[in-house]
Amino acid sequence: MQLIEQLQSIFGGLQGFWLFMTNFGSDMAFIALLALYYWLVNPAGGRQLGVWFGISLLVNTLIKDTLNYPRPYDLKPELATEAAKATGTGPGLPSGHAQMSATMWWIAATQIKKSWFWVLAVVVVVLVGLSRMVLGVHFPSDVVAGLLLGGLFVLTAAFVQVPGLNTIARVITGIAGLGLALLLPELALSFAVLTGALICSGKYESPRTAGGKALTALVGLLLVAVVYVGPKLVLSDEMEHSAAGEFLRYFVLVLTALAAVPRIMKFKRLTAEPVTTVDGVRV
Repeated sequence: MQLIEQLQSIFGGLQGFWLFMTNFGSDMAFIALLALYYWLVNPAGGRQLGVWFGISLLVNTLIKDTLNYPRPYDLKPELATEAAKATGTGPGLPSGHAQMSATMWWIAATQIKKSWFWVLAVVVVVLVGLSRMVLGVHFPSDVVAGLLLGGLFVLTAAFVQVPGLNTIARVITGIAGLGLALLLPELALSFAVLTGALICSGKYESPRTAGGKALTALVGLLLVAVVYVGPKLVLSDEMEHSAAGEFLRYFVLVLTALAAVPRIMKFKRLTAEPVTTVDGVRV
């Protein structure tokens, strides 16, 4: 608690900046970043990233719900503003923002293998983790635990490649994901992301021209935004927050990003298992 108060005394005047940085750890930011990486940089690696991101999210949720540790503002409400509290609800340990940011950015860095991207990835993850403490929504131990877990999944992903699925396996995976979401409603979002990433193939060639990349990013993000916001407008609160509603919403969102957009934008489909390269470097 004392460290949080010290951080707030030093950085508290930059509340807007820390809210901006902490939103890099929001679900919409993760979906947009994963989609852009998949479309523009590395479809095969993007699928692997999506699968490990889903597993990391599943583990984070399980640990949070099992431990049920409080947040700093639960013990001292004045530590966090209402805007800050809105970015962190539920149990505190481990920090989901820190863990998922580390999983996302550092796995991408291991695939891109560029020193400048590693610097960017480390800076972003550190700032997201720091923002959680400055905003008063996580203890330092929450953030450290999240970073360690994220790092564990980065190491695992570096050595374990998740194979693609055939049509029958995709159908079984989709049904199993929905069944598990109904059985364990608190994990519905995690199962949706993991199931959607597993079903997608990643056997595409990204657009090569700057114009093709820009058009794909524009059209793709627009479609993803529509699918993300649409259910909020047409579904009742009860349906949207039900296990089935949450699973289907995020499942369709992932499929839109990783399967529909490449087809709509006519990505070249590879007939063989792709050799993953970034800037001509095999990864």
